[in-house]
Amino acid sequence: MDPVLCNAILTLTARFIPQLIEYHRGAQEASEYYANLIRSTLLLEADNPTLERVQALLMLSLHEWGSLRGGRAWIYVGLALQMGFLLRIIRRQGRKNLDDRIPGTPEEFLQSECRIRSFWACSMMADFISSGCDRVRLVHEERVSIPLPVSEERFLWCLVDDQTRMSAEDSEKGHLIKIVELWSEISRWVCGHKREEEQSPPWSEDSTFFRLRQALSDWAVALPPKHRYNASMFNAHAIAGYAASYGFMHLVYCTAVIFLHREYIQVLPDRSKPYWDRDGEKWGPPPDAAFWKKSLLDLFGASKRATDILNKLWSLGASVLTPFVGFSAFTASGMNIYLAILPWMCPELSVDARTYAEQTVNYLKNIMKIWPIAEKWYKSVLKLYNTYRLYVTEGVAPASPEGDVLDTFEHLDSSFLNYGEFAICPNDSGLSKGPQPTNGLLANSTDATGPVLQVSASRNETDLGEFADESLDPTHDSLEAILSQIFRDEFGDGTDIASFWPS
Repeated sequence: MDPVLCNAILTLTARFIPQLIEYHRGAQEASEYYANLIRSTLLLEADNPTLERVQALLMLSLHEWGSLRGGRAWIYVGLALQMGFLLRIIRRQGRKNLDDRIPGTPEEFLQSECRIRSFWACSMMADFISSGCDRVRLVHEERVSIPLPVSEERFLWCLVDDQTRMSAEDSEKGHLIKIVELWSEISRWVCGHKREEEQSPPWSEDSTFFRLRQALSDWAVALPPKHRYNASMFNAHAIAGYAASYGFMHLVYCTAVIFLHREYIQVLPDRSKPYWDRDGEKWGPPPDAAFWKKSLLDLFGASKRATDILNKLWSLGASVLTPFVGFSAFTASGMNIYLAILPWMCPELSVDARTYAEQTVNYLKNIMKIWPIAEKWYKSVLKLYNTYRLYVTEGVAPASPEGDVLDTFEHLDSSFLNYGEFAICPNDSGLSKGPQPTNGLLANSTDATGPVLQVSASRNETDLGEFADESLDPTHDSLEAILSQIFRDEFGDGTDIASFWPS
């Protein structure tokens, strides 16, 4: 194995290894050390591509994203894609047959499938990172010519036959790729403020909302029975060892549904008036009186399902440790809090909204120990809660310094749209060299000479053993208790907080 791939694996896993955390005096510092080994060596070999180096760049990109450095993550995944395309061109020049998946020996099939999966992993990562941040979508024309991954069963057992190519259309990875592409399209429409440019109301077949809503429905309907969402199917996937990939696929779907329907929701609804969307004065009421009720049911139903998925993954010990899972929890928690405080918006789903809000907020609290970016989401959702609490209990609407009412989620906090990071590479000017290991842990690797980011030492409790010691049940701490501590830390122990939830 190429040492750079070992370093990439450690970049993602060092934060969970107690010995490395202690040696580097912090979980994030430990991961940063191995990330620097990649940065200081791999970029110099960008024109000498190998599959392992493509995979290493992909893992480095994931680390940068979770470390609140989305600009770097975007650059690294772009480099991984270009390196992969260069590798593909070089490989094709050496043979006449240009097919990416040649039925042959199991070894040839496995090598080809690893290349295919690596490309699509880079493609999905690019879609995630470029969504909502004014970053050019990293699309290449060759994308359409690369086959989808085959099913996990065929991959694990190297089953090569005439059905191999057909099975890719219904494979787990194939459906995940499709929903990630759809998520990226929805995110770009929302974050690009395209709703304001619409010439048709959302219930019109000519509107983007109608088209995207139908695309989400078509994706869900097209799923084979074993990939559709229900509790018993979740258990079946868990037994087979696929709970994480199954849950992640449906989390992406739920987040896409929330983003799409949230775009039209009234941030500060007036209970005394019939519910129209934010553009009610522009379009008027829909022909179908139940249109907005159905939209709200889809919206809050998706946040409820996302919470159920997060809880199930956690209970199975199959948590998907990628930043997007935290973003899904953040997105769902915003809607759970909204419905808990404004239950009349969707009475059918409001009964358990408070419990779901507490669970998703606590989930964010826990993954702060894994990804630094989650700390911003955690603070943002607490801020949202307090905004609505003041609005309902005291009639105080959020306003800009100029006195304008903030009537969109983006205005309340842009994290709800763009993951919460703006600068291309923050803190680049504040880098300093960190300690290098002397215990021979990576004796076969090139020594790092690059800088190590200085990160707060407050994250040195983030190994899995300590996770197991703490109660990480999403219901462990109530939202009231969490917020109570936040307020006391901010305003002092004498703060009187008689009630957190509006009556």
